[in-house]
Amino acid sequence: EMDKPLVVTMDTSKLGFARATNMIEFLKGIGIDSELGVIFHRKYSDLTNNQIDTKDMLTDQFFGPDIHGRDILLIDNVVDSSHKFVDCAQLVKDLGAKDIYGYAIHGMFSNKSYKNIRNSHVKELIVTNTINEIPVYDEKIRYISIGKVLAKIIGDMSIESMINKNGDIETS
Repeated sequence: EMDKPLVVTMDTSKLGFARATNMIEFLKGIGIDSELGVIFHRKYSDLTNNQIDTKDMLTDQFFGPDIHGRDILLIDNVVDSSHKFVDCAQLVKDLGAKDIYGYAIHGMFSNKSYKNIRNSHVKELIVTNTINEIPVYDEKIRYISIGKVLAKIIGDMSIESMINKNGDIETS
């Protein structure tokens, strides 16, 4: 169980912040106090003779409360190559994080990138089953089914489409 975790978004878009603040509200609803942090993850390529050098230089910066001794929940939209997740996990570990967990909506794991997660400081990564691929089975990766959520949405849409202007349900 996490004690006063720090929710850290690696996605600096409006949706990235929305995901992180929604997670904070969710945790608050189940009695867990948390705070927000952000990692600005930038990737710069060295240019030599107009060619992109294959050695990319990463510049990561963390902004937020003190990390030392705290559990971290890294949040992103998608884990594909997993390099961003692993780099950000390393950054928060270097800043003194205790345990590092991850959450992403989509787990693509291209080119067996789940191995990068396995060898990283991430204790557990939770993803949903939104990608139509064979799930990766690894001790650090856990899938959450969105089947019930989709069924509810479809059910609600079906019922709403049957309600007429008077508020009565039409069955024909």
